[in-house]
Amino acid sequence: YVYIFGYDVPLVMSGEEFNAAYIPLPNAECSLFGGGGASTWLYASWIQWEQLKLSAKKELFDDCRKMIEIRNDNSDILHYDRSKTHILQVKHIPEALPVPYIRFIPGKKAVLIVGNDRDVDVSFQLDIPLSEMKLEGKVTYKIYDLWNDESSIASERDLCHFQMEVPADH
Repeated sequence: YVYIFGYDVPLVMSGEEFNAAYIPLPNAECSLFGGGGASTWLYASWIQWEQLKLSAKKELFDDCRKMIEIRNDNSDILHYDRSKTHILQVKHIPEALPVPYIRFIPGKKAVLIVGNDRDVDVSFQLDIPLSEMKLEGKVTYKIYDLWNDESSIASERDLCHFQMEVPADH
């Protein structure tokens, strides 16, 4: 949520965007902020950029880049001015964490995030709150899957019981 719905610029410290292995810098003081002993103090990590050649590290890095791309491409709704956009929780089956949320400009546009922190794919049924977003009454709605760059058409009835598959979190 923070990367896409956050009102501020998401900060990523070097290495976090690909889950870099922690390798301490020589002579780094772990006790600088009152700690001590063994630590994985990120400021004192020697980033091993060649880890990006590993597929698991590259996948996470590419996901971070994709989230920033989504924010940039939808900057009309994904920005800092909270008075211009609104956010709602979306009713969903099955119960899940993280909870699906939708950020929207009333009567114009919405961005929905449905996460899956499970190890298996999950099929969700969502009740998109069209009336609360002032988007009801249209014959058809164009749906964009921002993550997979796909689009489809749905009716208002479809969106009241919108079905979507969310892949496992690997």
